[in-house]
Amino acid sequence: MEQLLPNPIQVAGLSVWFIVVYVLLKKLLFVPYLEVLDRRFADTGGAAAEFSQIRQDVDAADAALKAKLAEARSLAQAKQEKILSAATEEANTIVSAAQKQAQAELAKAAGAIDAAKAGVLGELQTAVVPLADSAAQKLTGARA
Repeated sequence: MEQLLPNPIQVAGLSVWFIVVYVLLKKLLFVPYLEVLDRRFADTGGAAAEFSQIRQDVDAADAALKAKLAEARSLAQAKQEKILSAATEEANTIVSAAQKQAQAELAKAAGAIDAAKAGVLGELQTAVVPLADSAAQKLTGARA
């Protein structure tokens, strides 16, 4: 016949054996393992805090760099506009001077043309009058 209740001596022996093995495992395995985990957590937590600080420093440096870049861009834009304005003003001055010079040369050339025209008209008139008289005499049949 089989026993339904466990043997008390066997249960006591197994209980003692369990306690001895547990104490040995706790001292030899669990405590060192938990200490390694604690150190690892401390190192990881420290690294996470350090990473967070580095991240904040990088973000601050990035923001400062972007601000300096924006300032440099606005300064460059202002310089560019100033240079462009000065160049436009100088170009307008040069164009205006060139236009005045061209008008003066045009007036001078027009005067020279008028003088040449007057000279040619004078020569033509002196040459045409005798020819016209000669042609009129030939047409009329009269001789001078």
